[in-house]
Amino acid sequence: MELTVIGRAGGVGRVGEACSGYLVQEGQTRVLLDCGAGVASSLQRVCALESLDHVVISHWHPDHASDAGVLVHGRIIQRILGATANTLHFYAPASTPDLERVGKADNGCASHAIKAGECLSIGDIDIDFMRTRHPVECLAMRLVGRHTGDVLVYTADGALTEGLVEFSQGADLLLAECSLYPPTSGEAPGHMNADDVAELARRVNPGTLVLTHLPFYGRREDLLECVRTRWGGCAYLAGELDCYGVGAAPAAGEDACAGDAGDEAPTCAGERG
Repeated sequence: MELTVIGRAGGVGRVGEACSGYLVQEGQTRVLLDCGAGVASSLQRVCALESLDHVVISHWHPDHASDAGVLVHGRIIQRILGATANTLHFYAPASTPDLERVGKADNGCASHAIKAGECLSIGDIDIDFMRTRHPVECLAMRLVGRHTGDVLVYTADGALTEGLVEFSQGADLLLAECSLYPPTSGEAPGHMNADDVAELARRVNPGTLVLTHLPFYGRREDLLECVRTRWGGCAYLAGELDCYGVGAAPAAGEDACAGDAGDEAPTCAGERG
């Protein structure tokens, strides 16, 4: 399984930076997790829009879902041009009317409601969902590759909870939101700060930890330094178009992630162009 970071910003991106969006590939199956502002544009640097048929949205905040409508228009145009006849499927919580609006057959799209406790199978990937502690309905995701057995856990947005710790166990790669600099607490807004992420990593011990949903202010390297001070495993700041082999992640405590904060992320074999 491979993970490519399309966008990493939380709330609002810095100049030229996309919000949350992550492309996952297992075998011939491609799934986009979230499609925040700027994702539809940045995605085309690694994946043609007509090659994407599945989008899973954690929740309907704009930094995670505002480009859903953009992807719909892209599919309409592609079908008119004959670039694809495939349906673009959106999977998301049905707690707002947004899901119904994007998933219309005459747009070449379809909508599918998802909720906590369910399992969704898309091609070679199985996805389980857990509701996080966030002001709106938001779903963390646990993806398992059918062929590789690789496990990717995406926290989406939410405060640190015992449920999230349990849900994240066994992750080869943990993609964790890191929205705030300590000592600012994420409890009230429903987010994690760097101390929370370090505690989550300490209790889950993933092969690799990737910090995402990054604030647009401050020195982001401070987040990574905080996490690596409290947890000795392999951790990175997400970078746009960084690519990770999920099952290739080193175990926590191994030397494969040695170096200063800001180390370059590993690259996938045979990156997509």
